[in-house]
Amino acid sequence: MTDLPTLPGGTWFVPPPTAARFTRFDAQGRILCTGGCALSDYRHQLQPGDAGILPQAADPLCDYVDLTGEEIMVRRRPVIASLQSLPIPATVTVTCVALGTSETYEVTDGAFEYRDVPGLYRIAVTAWPHLDATFAIEVPA
Repeated sequence: MTDLPTLPGGTWFVPPPTAARFTRFDAQGRILCTGGCALSDYRHQLQPGDAGILPQAADPLCDYVDLTGEEIMVRRRPVIASLQSLPIPATVTVTCVALGTSETYEVTDGAFEYRDVPGLYRIAVTAWPHLDATFAIEVPA
């Protein structure tokens, strides 16, 4: 990323080749805004707090801007498929369906098992840039 042009304040600026579609993003790659404008107005779409702008469209709910590689690009947010293959780190919130009580755990080894009193539990998992996931588990009697 050393060859990318920057604007004052250190924001990344990738000029559009010919189109004027754009995606603004923050320092974690979260998409803040997408849109289109006249090519002459492209640079002016940046807002205070933005980490950068790319000359391409994106889906703010399903995409993110990958800042880890040589080239900054829009990618699909990965799906969390199961509680046994969690991204590291992940935040897991367990809610007892019957009582409505919740507990939150930080998972650092990629797997989550839950044992408590018998009942139905809703498990919510967040781990940026993955899509949030929800699972239902039943602890048998």
